[in-house]
Amino acid sequence: MYVCVCNAIKSSEIEALARTGVQDAAQVYEALDVETNCASCVEYVQETLDEFRGEQREASCKRDSAPA
Repeated sequence: MYVCVCNAIKSSEIEALARTGVQDAAQVYEALDVETNCASCVEYVQETLDEFRGEQREASCKRDSAPA
Protein backbone atom coordinates (compact mmCIF):
# COMPACT_ATOMS: atom_id res chain seq x y z
CA MET A 1 0.00 0.00 0.00
CA TYR A 2 1.26 3.48 -0.83
CA VAL A 3 1.70 5.65 2.23
CA CYS A 4 3.14 8.66 0.43
CA VAL A 5 1.84 9.29 -3.06
CA CYS A 6 4.13 12.28 -3.68
CA ASN A 7 7.24 10.13 -3.20
CA ALA A 8 5.72 6.71 -3.98
CA ILE A 9 6.65 5.31 -0.55
CA LYS A 10 5.05 1.97 0.29
CA SER A 11 4.28 0.65 3.76
CA SER A 12 6.57 -2.32 3.02
CA GLU A 13 9.47 0.11 2.56
CA ILE A 14 8.72 1.73 5.91
CA GLU A 15 8.60 -1.67 7.62
CA ALA A 16 11.92 -2.63 6.04
CA LEU A 17 13.45 0.58 7.35
CA ALA A 18 11.97 -0.07 10.80
CA ARG A 19 13.80 -3.41 10.82
CA THR A 20 17.06 -1.51 10.34
CA GLY A 21 16.37 0.71 13.35
CA VAL A 22 14.70 3.74 11.80
CA GLN A 23 12.69 5.39 14.57
CA ASP A 24 10.89 8.37 13.08
CA ALA A 25 9.37 9.74 9.89
CA ALA A 26 12.23 12.15 9.22
CA GLN A 27 14.64 9.21 9.15
CA VAL A 28 12.41 7.42 6.63
CA TYR A 29 12.54 10.34 4.22
CA GLU A 30 16.28 10.71 4.73
CA ALA A 31 16.93 7.00 4.16
CA LEU A 32 14.89 7.07 0.95
CA ASP A 33 16.61 10.30 -0.14
CA VAL A 34 13.33 12.18 -0.57
CA GLU A 35 11.75 15.26 0.96
CA THR A 36 8.20 15.76 2.07
CA ASN A 37 6.10 17.58 -0.48
CA CYS A 38 2.59 18.08 0.83
CA ALA A 39 3.50 16.49 4.21
CA SER A 40 0.08 14.89 4.60
CA CYS A 41 1.77 11.49 5.00
CA VAL A 42 4.17 12.33 7.85
CA GLU A 43 1.75 11.29 10.58
CA TYR A 44 0.88 8.04 8.80
CA VAL A 45 4.55 7.22 8.20
CA GLN A 46 5.18 7.62 11.94
CA GLU A 47 2.13 5.52 12.82
CA THR A 48 3.35 2.77 10.49
CA LEU A 49 6.76 2.77 12.21
CA ASP A 50 5.16 2.73 15.66
CA GLU A 51 2.78 -0.10 14.74
CA PHE A 52 5.60 -2.19 13.31
CA ARG A 53 7.78 -1.69 16.40
CA GLY A 54 4.81 -2.59 18.62
CA GLU A 55 4.23 -5.80 16.67
CA GLN A 56 7.93 -6.66 16.94
CA ARG A 57 7.91 -6.09 20.72
CA GLU A 58 4.79 -8.21 21.09
CA ALA A 59 6.31 -11.06 19.07
CA SER A 60 9.52 -10.81 21.12
CA CYS A 61 7.56 -10.99 24.39
CA LYS A 62 5.71 -14.07 23.17
CA ARG A 63 8.98 -15.79 22.25
CA ASP A 64 10.55 -14.86 25.58
CA SER A 65 7.60 -16.16 27.60
CA ALA A 66 7.13 -19.41 25.66
CA PRO A 67 7.91 -22.55 27.69
CA ALA A 68 11.18 -24.22 26.76
